[in-house]
Amino acid sequence: MSCSRNIFLVVLFFALLSTSKLFGVIIYNDGKEHIIQNVVNDSILIERNDFWGKTTSLIVQEGGAINGQVIAYDDSCFQMWDNAYVQSFVGKDDSKSNIHNGKINFRLENRSSLNFWGGEALSNVEIFDLS
Repeated sequence: MSCSRNIFLVVLFFALLSTSKLFGVIIYNDGKEHIIQNVVNDSILIERNDFWGKTTSLIVQEGGAINGQVIAYDDSCFQMWDNAYVQSFVGKDDSKSNIHNGKINFRLENRSSLNFWGGEALSNVEIFDLS
C-alpha cells in the first residue's frame, strides 16, 4: 500500500512541477561588475566579496529585464539604465542603488540607499530601517 501511495505522490509532484513557473537563483559575490542586457527569468542575489573586500555590482542596461527578484546585500551596488525593467528589487544592509530610467518595484531596508533619476516606480515602494 505504501508503494502505491509513494508513486501517487511522485506523480502529483511532477504534475505540479510541470504546471508551475520555476525560477532559479543567480548569486554574484565575486567583487566584480556584472552587466545584464537581456531577459533573465531568475532571481539574483548580489553580495559583497568578504574574502577580497571588493564591491560586487550588477548593472541592468537597455534591453535588460529581470523577471525575478533582485536582492542586494552588504556593500553591493545595483544600477539600472535606459528603460531596463526589474520586477522586484530589495536593497539591504548598506547596499547602494542608482536608477537612471526604467521600471521597477523596490523595497529598502537596513540603511540601504537608492538614488532615483527618472524612470517609473511601478506599484510597490517600501522604505524601512534608516534607509
